[in-house]
Amino acid sequence: MIRVLILTILINEILAVSFNQPKFCPTVKWNLKGERFTATEITATEMLRSLPLILFIDTNNTIYVNSGKEDVISVWYKDRSHPKSISYLSKVEILSMFVIDNGDIYIAYLNNTISKWIASTDSFVHVMNGESICADLFIDVNNNLYCSMVWEHVVIKRSLYKDKKTDIVIVAGTGSGGSAAYQLSYPTGIFVDTNLDLYVADGRNNRIQLFHSGERNATTVAGQGSLDFTISLLDPWSIVLDHEKYLFILDYGNGRVVRSGPHGFQCLLGCIAKEIKEYRLLYPSRLSFDVNGNLFVCDANGRRIQRFTLQKDSCVNVPSTTETTYSSFLTYNHTMFSRTLFDHPYYYFESIEIIVYKNDFYIITANSSIDLYGFVYKDHFDRFNPTANLLAWYGKCCNKDQFKFTLELQSSLKYVLVVTTYEQNVIGPFSIIIFGSNSVHLRRMEVPFINVLSNMDNGCQGYHDPITVRMMNDTRYILVVTTCSEFMTGHFSIEILGKNKVTFQPVNASSIISSTYSSQITNDSKTYYKDCNMSPYYYEAVRLTVPTNAVYAFSTEREKMTVPLYIYKHQFDPIQPRRNQIPVKYYGCRTHNYVEFTAMLQANITYILVVTDVIPMKTTPFFITVYWSTNVTLEAFSDNSTYCYIGGPCETHMKSIGLTLDDILYYKINRNMTINGQSLAIKISGALTIIMFVVGAISSACSILTFQNEKLRQVGCGLYLLASSITSLVTITLFTIKFWFVIITQMDTSIRLSILESGCKSIDTLLKLFFCWDAWLNACVAVERAVSVHRGISFNKDKSKRYARLVIFILPCCVMATLIHEPLYRLVFDYETRERQIISIEERAPAGTVIDKYAVCRTSYSSSVQDYDTAILFIHLVGPFIINLLSALFIIIRSARRRLAAQKKQTYKQHVCEQWKEHKQLIISPIVLLLLSTPRLIVSLLSACLKVADYAWLYLSAYFISFLPSILIFVIFVIPSTSYRKTFKEAFFRIFRKQRS
Repeated sequence: MIRVLILTILINEILAVSFNQPKFCPTVKWNLKGERFTATEITATEMLRSLPLILFIDTNNTIYVNSGKEDVISVWYKDRSHPKSISYLSKVEILSMFVIDNGDIYIAYLNNTISKWIASTDSFVHVMNGESICADLFIDVNNNLYCSMVWEHVVIKRSLYKDKKTDIVIVAGTGSGGSAAYQLSYPTGIFVDTNLDLYVADGRNNRIQLFHSGERNATTVAGQGSLDFTISLLDPWSIVLDHEKYLFILDYGNGRVVRSGPHGFQCLLGCIAKEIKEYRLLYPSRLSFDVNGNLFVCDANGRRIQRFTLQKDSCVNVPSTTETTYSSFLTYNHTMFSRTLFDHPYYYFESIEIIVYKNDFYIITANSSIDLYGFVYKDHFDRFNPTANLLAWYGKCCNKDQFKFTLELQSSLKYVLVVTTYEQNVIGPFSIIIFGSNSVHLRRMEVPFINVLSNMDNGCQGYHDPITVRMMNDTRYILVVTTCSEFMTGHFSIEILGKNKVTFQPVNASSIISSTYSSQITNDSKTYYKDCNMSPYYYEAVRLTVPTNAVYAFSTEREKMTVPLYIYKHQFDPIQPRRNQIPVKYYGCRTHNYVEFTAMLQANITYILVVTDVIPMKTTPFFITVYWSTNVTLEAFSDNSTYCYIGGPCETHMKSIGLTLDDILYYKINRNMTINGQSLAIKISGALTIIMFVVGAISSACSILTFQNEKLRQVGCGLYLLASSITSLVTITLFTIKFWFVIITQMDTSIRLSILESGCKSIDTLLKLFFCWDAWLNACVAVERAVSVHRGISFNKDKSKRYARLVIFILPCCVMATLIHEPLYRLVFDYETRERQIISIEERAPAGTVIDKYAVCRTSYSSSVQDYDTAILFIHLVGPFIINLLSALFIIIRSARRRLAAQKKQTYKQHVCEQWKEHKQLIISPIVLLLLSTPRLIVSLLSACLKVADYAWLYLSAYFISFLPSILIFVIFVIPSTSYRKTFKEAFFRIFRKQRS
C-alpha cells in the first residue's frame, strides 16, 4: 500500500508536456511562403513600439499571443472565432510566457518579475523576483521553472512545488560572458527535454549549447565551436525540439529557421534571397508548432506572426521493390581524412559515386559491424574541405541501423557517398543498400588529387594579406612564389607562423611546354543545361589524350572575360553534366582574364574538355592551353549522346533502341498549332496516310469479296486468305489511327494524360498484333498449299478446314503472348520546361513560369527485355518469310517430281523450269513482302542516339513502306491467280447486277 502511494505521488508530480512536439518524416517540407496569422493585426502606431511578439501553442491547439496592447494576452481557442483577452497585472511589457498543461500561464516581465495566471480562478499570483530580465521561460516535466537571464549570462532553475521551494540554482553559465564550454554570452531561448537536458541558444557565441542534466560543461550541438559538421548561426534566439529530439532553431541574425534531422542540418524558412519579400523573415524571435505540425514564427521587426503550413504530400513512401547493394571493407590502405572540424585526419574513408537513372526519392542505408558515419555530397567531395557541397550527413555511436538517408536524387546530378567511421582509426566491413522505385549504380571512386590549397594575388593589388591554410602531417606541400608581371626578378622572404616548426626544401621545376587549341562557339554549336533551373548554354567538346600519368595545368582565355572549362573522364553527357566530371579548383590571377586549374590525369584514358560561356546562349571565340613537359593531343570531338535522351533539363528519359512513329514525328510537329501551321513534312505525311488508308481499304474489301466465296472456303487456304484480308484492313486502319493520334495529341497539349496513356499502351500493341498476325496468316497459306501438293488426291478438305479455323483462333493468342511486354513497358513521359528567375549564383526562386508541357509515348525496356523484343521482332518478320520460301520450293520440287513420273519424255530440270514458271509468284511474293517489311526492322533496330530531325523524311518513308504489304494483299494473292480473279469478277458483277436491279 505504501509503494502504491509513493508511486501515485511521483506520477502527480510529473507534468504532462503542454507544447507540441510533432513527429516528422525524413522528407518533410513546409510552404516557403507564410500566411499572416489574424491574431496579430498591428496598427501603425503600435508598430512603432518595441513590444516583442510572444507566442505559445499548447497541445489543445490553443494559441496564446500578446496583442498590440501592452497589458493583454489574447487566447485563441480551437473552436472559437474570437479570442479571450487576459489583462495581466503589471503595466510593464512582457518578455516571455509559458503555458502548462492545465492552462496556467507563467509570465516574465521587463521589470524582472514573474507572475502566474491561474486559469481556474482567472487570477494572478506573484511567483518570484529576479536579478535580471528573463529572455525566455521554460517549465520542465518535474515542475521546475527555468529562466534565461540574458544580461547575467546564466540560466537559472527553481522548483515550483510549495513543499519543495528551494533557492534559485544556476544550471548554465557562470555570470560572466564567455565562449568556454561552461560559459554563456547573452543566452536567449531555452528548451528542456523529458530527460531534463537543457538546450540554450547562446546568442553572442552563435551556437546552441546542450547541458546534460546535472552537468555544467556543455556540448555545442549547432553553430560555432561544434566538433561535428552542423550549420553556421548568427545570434540564435529560440529553440524547439520535435518528437525525435531534432532541433528547430530561429537564426535571428540570418533571418531564417534551420533544423537538424536524419540528414544533418538544413535551412527551412527564410533561405531564399532577401530581395523576395514574400519569403523573407525580419529578425524572427519565436517559433512554435501546432498540433498539425504547422510552424508559427514571430517576426520581431515585421510585427507579425506567420504560419508556414506543413506540406502533407511531402512525406514520400519510398518503395523497397528495387534494391541496390554495394559491399566493401575499410582497410589501413584507405585514405584518411578528418570528418570533424578540429581533429586530425584519423578516419579511414571510401567514396562511392551514386549514378541515378530516374528522378525520385531513394533510401540510402548501411550495415556494418562497426559504427559508421555517412556523408552525401552533390557534384564532388573534397577531403580537405569536407563541408563543401555537403547534402546530408549522419552518424551515431552504437547505432544498430547506422545512417539512413531519404533523399530526392536527380539523374542530371552527380552524387558522392562517403563512408567513414564514427571512431578514429577503425577499420572493418560495410554494406550500402539503396532502395527505390528504380535501380541505381554504385561504383568506387578514386581519391582525387588535391593540388592548390590556397592562392592569393593580393600583392599585385598593393595588399599583403597572409595566406591561412590548414596543413596535415605526413603530407607534402609545395609553395610556389612568382611575380605579378612577366620576366620580373628580385629577392623575397617567406615567414610561416604556427604551433609547430616546418622545414623548407627547394624543388626543381621541369620545363613547361604548352599545347594550344583554338575555336569558336557559334549559334550552330550544341547546347546543354549547366543547371536544370537555368537556360541552355552553347558549348564545344574537345578530346584530350595525355602521354603519361601526371599533373597537368589548364587555362582558357578570350577577350575581356573568362571562359568556363570543365573536364570529364571517359565521356561527357550533356543531359547529366555532373556525371564523370573531374573535381578541380580554379585559381586565376585577378589581373588576367583566364581560368586556370590543375588536374591529375592518366594515360590511356580519354578526357573530354567542355568549353562554354558564363552567359546562356552566348557565342565566343576561345583558346585552351594545356601545360606539361611534353605536348598533349587536343582535337575537336562530336558526341551524339544528347540524342539518346528526351525531356527537359531536370526530367530526362533514356530512349530504348529503335525509332517509333512517336520518335520520328516528335521533332517535326509544331505544338499548339493547327494542321495548317504544320511543316510540309507533316502535311505530306498526313496526306499519304489518307491515301494509304483508302487504297488499303479498297484492296482489303476486294479481297474479302473474293475469299468469302463458299467454294474457296471449303479448304483452309481460303479461310486463311479471308482472315488475312480482314487483318490487313484492321492493320491499315490502326496505322492511320496511330499517325493521327500522335499528330493530334502533340498539336493539342490540353488533351488529358489518361487519354494519352490509353492510346500509348493500346494502339501500338494492337498494331503490332494485327501486323504480325497478318504475316503468319500468309505463312499458313503457304503451308496449306505445300500440304495440298504433298497429299495430292488424298488431301482431306474437311480436316484442312477444321484445322484452319483452329489455327485462326489460336494464332492471335500466340502472337499476343510474345507481345505481352508491350503495354507493360510503354509509358507516357511527361515533363515541363520552366523559366526561373535567377536571384544570384547560389539562390533561385523556388518556382518559375511554365513555358511548355510535353507528353510523349515512350518504351522503357531494360537490357534483357530489349534483347527479347529484338529477338521477337526477328521471329515475326523472318519466320513467315522462311516458311513461305521453303513451302514454295517444296511445291516446285514436289510438283516437278510428280510430273517426271507421269511424263518421262522431259528431264527433271525441264519439269522444274516449268513448275518455276507456274509457281514463281509463290517465291516472288514472300521476297517482296520481306523487302517491304525490312525497313520497319531496320528502323526498329536503329540506335536511339540519332538526330532524327535531320533524316525525318528517310525514317518516315521506311515506316510507311513497311505497311505496304497490308495494302497490296489483293495485288499479291488475287491478281496472280486465274481462279481467284474469276471468283472476284463473278462476285463483283453479281453485286453490280443487284445494284442495277
